[in-house]
Amino acid sequence: MANEKHTGLDFDGTVTDAEREALPYLEGYKADVAQQLSLPREDLDAIWGPIEAEILASPTKFGWTDKGGRIVAPATADPLILARVIADQILCKLRSKPEELGISASTSLTDALPQDDAARSQLLGRFFGNNYGKLETHFRPGAADFLASLLELGRLTVITNSKTKGVQAKLATLRQSHPALPEIEVRGGAEKYTIVPDFVVDGIAAELDCSPHLVRPVFTQRGKYFDVLRESGIFEADTRVVAGDVWELDLMLPILLDMKGAFITRPMTPEHEKAIVRQEISRGRAKISDNLEGLLSDIRELHQ
Repeated sequence: MANEKHTGLDFDGTVTDAEREALPYLEGYKADVAQQLSLPREDLDAIWGPIEAEILASPTKFGWTDKGGRIVAPATADPLILARVIADQILCKLRSKPEELGISASTSLTDALPQDDAARSQLLGRFFGNNYGKLETHFRPGAADFLASLLELGRLTVITNSKTKGVQAKLATLRQSHPALPEIEVRGGAEKYTIVPDFVVDGIAAELDCSPHLVRPVFTQRGKYFDVLRESGIFEADTRVVAGDVWELDLMLPILLDMKGAFITRPMTPEHEKAIVRQEISRGRAKISDNLEGLLSDIRELHQ
């Protein structure tokens, strides 16, 4: 197709209100942590609050770590990741320095704590699985018009870490109040967080140095994400724009692959991500907005 425009669109947090959707999930998640530690909920909240404040005060220091101990996304990438990072910090501190949290070490508490990194990761995964189904569906204002306009602009593919059926169900909910909204192609399970050590693209280093905005390395070998991008057909389009709410997960790799990035912020978007995207704006490779109307305008401009 001549002059084909193809937009790859992240979904949760980009089209939806991630903070609002996560409220019942967070309640259940905290309840699970409290139960695991045999703590009254108010005692857990007294620990949770300061740890959360510490993470929010130093967002470049904390993040979602993979099995290799590498940070693959900011702690504030979404409320679910933030909850995992907070719980991870609590479990680590209770094992090493419980007095810092105002808790006296006890045999019962020690027995409730995972014995190593693998066990802790497994426990956090269980909390996630227990509560994922509690997530609600809430869209950003103007979501239906935004999606319809993108379909009119050219080809649209939702590319998401979430399961395909889950996103399709959310779109079906939106279609109940906007029946004219056409079907949208969804490619789930993108695993934008997965590092594939043998994934190599000529001209792209395995690690990015984003100083002074970020002191830790950013790992570029997101091979699973690359495969989903390739399978979507976006590489064959004349103009290629990827839109999302997390630079490290959604936009970093596509921009390195010579696509354009449209960034939409959320209330908890870390400043270092905004600063990195502003650098890309100065190079003509990105735009930034805080609402869907602005994001649509940015995507249109980036396709020109």
